[in-house]
Amino acid sequence: MKIVYMIPGSGNGFYCENCRRDLILIKALRKQGHDVSIIPLYLPVPINETDGKIKNPVFYGAVKYYLLQTFPLLKKMPAWLEKILDSKKILSWAESMAGTTRSKGHEKMTLSMLRSNGDDDAELDKLLLFLDQEIRPDIIHISNSLLIGMGVKIKKKTGLPLVCTFQDEHVWIDGLASPYKEMVWIIMNEQAENVDHFISVSEYYRQYINGKLKINSDKISVIMPGIEQLDNDNRPVEAKQQVIGFFSRMNQEHGLEILTEAFILLKKGNSFPQLKLYITGGYTRDDTPFIKSLQKRLKKSGTEQDVLFLEDVYKKNYNDFFGKVTVLSVPIIHGEAFGLYLLEALKRGIPVVQPDTGSYHEIIDKTGGGILYSPNTKEKLAESLAKLLKNPDKIRDLGKKGKESVNKFFLIDTMATRVNNIYTACIKGK
Repeated sequence: MKIVYMIPGSGNGFYCENCRRDLILIKALRKQGHDVSIIPLYLPVPINETDGKIKNPVFYGAVKYYLLQTFPLLKKMPAWLEKILDSKKILSWAESMAGTTRSKGHEKMTLSMLRSNGDDDAELDKLLLFLDQEIRPDIIHISNSLLIGMGVKIKKKTGLPLVCTFQDEHVWIDGLASPYKEMVWIIMNEQAENVDHFISVSEYYRQYINGKLKINSDKISVIMPGIEQLDNDNRPVEAKQQVIGFFSRMNQEHGLEILTEAFILLKKGNSFPQLKLYITGGYTRDDTPFIKSLQKRLKKSGTEQDVLFLEDVYKKNYNDFFGKVTVLSVPIIHGEAFGLYLLEALKRGIPVVQPDTGSYHEIIDKTGGGILYSPNTKEKLAESLAKLLKNPDKIRDLGKKGKESVNKFFLIDTMATRVNNIYTACIKGK
């Protein structure tokens, strides 16, 4: 089967779990014998997450696309300028700036991509020509519903079946100014009629989407993400020095401030004199002031020597980080559709401590590899971490259950097989 998988690049500055989930799925599909072509959109896809160099060009290049939406007269730009804006050098610069702005301010660009109403015909024509001449796929998969307008237009032009994943789109949409965010849901609902099948990464997010969009229940499947199996086991988690780990984008929204303040509370009572906090996952320029403020807070509390900010670990070898961690916590403020970092920890026998929000209860219930707390405050997190850290037997038992469950329910090959079944049904039914 020839599959085109379209992924919006996020840059290579921080850990993007959506990119990682998509790319390890692609690796698994290729392993099963499918010909999967990655089409990067906006920015390059992180090469360190792939099983080989991505040869396909970036479409809808971030710099050019932004300028076209901001300055309509540039729609008649000469070919030489377009080539420069889409060059590796310019996109690398844009990649280094990725995340410095939030969705607010990009309302018109978001609507344009959703509508795909003629403003982007030149870029779409290039993409269609590339698909026809270079790939000739059997099916198109777009990695999130914010690309639905482009995906539907490709389907109408080519007759190819279209699959779309739901994965935390609300985070971007909620950041838009009114009335644009309300308009986005209306347009997405209209476009959804033309999609052959949807995949939600959790039951929680399926229910959330059902509250926003009118989609027939038989057109949406819940397929929780999978993870690659480790070749070698790490040493027993209970034998490690006590280290709390944070593995996600290092920003306020992902709960790093809550975890840092909880760590300070744990150190205050001197019950955990050897306890450390290791933080990794990368960040953008937009996050730098926040990180500096945390470092000042740690210095003021006298705990800075017990906290390590590991900037590049996630780009190199995850095992270097997880090999030292006793328990993982990423207390994202509003929860999310899934938390792939939880599987990253659990498959290594590391228990997790998470707020009872979003999809976390699904993961904890299915794996038995962690504990939930509520409300999502520094005090409650510190209390939950303290109970676990004082009980090495529970750390061992939770880690063992989590590891066994990941190997049973969350391996990427299982996910790939289920996704492949959806592709096959869509192709047969076209």
